[in-house]
Amino acid sequence: MIRLFAVNISPLKDERCFRKCYLRSTEERQMQADVLKMPEDKARCIAAGLLLENAYKKFRTEKLKELANANSFEYTQKPEDAEGLPEKLPKVRAGLGGKPEFVFSEGMTQEVYFNLSHSGDYVICAMADFEVGADVQRRTGVRESLLRRFFSAEEKKRVELCPEEEEKEKIFAAIWAVKEAEAKLTGRGIRQLLGRMLKGNDEEASGEEIYGVWQGELDEAYAWAVAGYREEVLCEPDTLRPVMVDEGEVFYEGTV
Repeated sequence: MIRLFAVNISPLKDERCFRKCYLRSTEERQMQADVLKMPEDKARCIAAGLLLENAYKKFRTEKLKELANANSFEYTQKPEDAEGLPEKLPKVRAGLGGKPEFVFSEGMTQEVYFNLSHSGDYVICAMADFEVGADVQRRTGVRESLLRRFFSAEEKKRVELCPEEEEKEKIFAAIWAVKEAEAKLTGRGIRQLLGRMLKGNDEEASGEEIYGVWQGELDEAYAWAVAGYREEVLCEPDTLRPVMVDEGEVFYEGTV
């Protein structure tokens, strides 16, 4: 099962709202925000942590209902029926290549993976019972340095042959979001994509995993992509629709 959650962080541009959300955040998330200089970066950092909590609750509930239907027993919120999924958000640690991952107890029977990304006014969280990588890109123009270094000849043509500048930006953002999502999936970073491109993008010849990708737009200004290993992706629907989480639900929950 895979779900993609998204939220607009505009409420956190208000200082009072940001402060309340900061105090609700985990100590680790607060420390991450403290080292950032720009207010908008701090807002995205705090928003990502709160969206992760909200996404986990929703994903866990849906997973329990799925398990109940599969095993013909009545759905319940009791922790002992969670098949190893704790009721509260699990601890997060840095995994391979610094990629964040949940820390579960040894006896759990169901695993949950996630990946966060933010750009401009949006934060997204992909959550699944298999490894995922996610990225969202705001359309801010074609970055020539990235186009030259990381895009294949075919990808460059797709961008450069567009007669309209707006369409160029749209295609560039979509392609770059896919590349970032694939790199985050493996935890080995964007440089591996350069190596794949120089090898002609021949996955089998290079001995690398083949990825499956979902992609789309949050609105006309944002492109998103979620990547998973091909074997897992083939078991899922072709279309992944973002769940737009209510801003008040994420940023004002439990506040006065």
